[in-house]
Amino acid sequence: SGAIEAMESDKVRWTEEDLRARMRRALRDIRQAGYAAVRSHIDWSEPAEPLAWRILGEVAAELPDLLVERAALVPLDLLGDPG
Repeated sequence: SGAIEAMESDKVRWTEEDLRARMRRALRDIRQAGYAAVRSHIDWSEPAEPLAWRILGEVAAELPDLLVERAALVPLDLLGDPG
């Protein structure tokens, strides 16, 4: 839970440019290490699509030889209408 708290505190400083640069570097390192596929878990704690979800999809499209699977970590109360 400490890592999640640290991420939530840091998230307010994330920008599109920052995320894009970090994701590009990570995916290129993964590809250069010889991997053909990777799964990334993205915290989705609010009803709106997280910025990281969209950016990872865009960056992954730049590397067609690497399969990038996005997995949403979503609280159960966001999955549907409680009524």
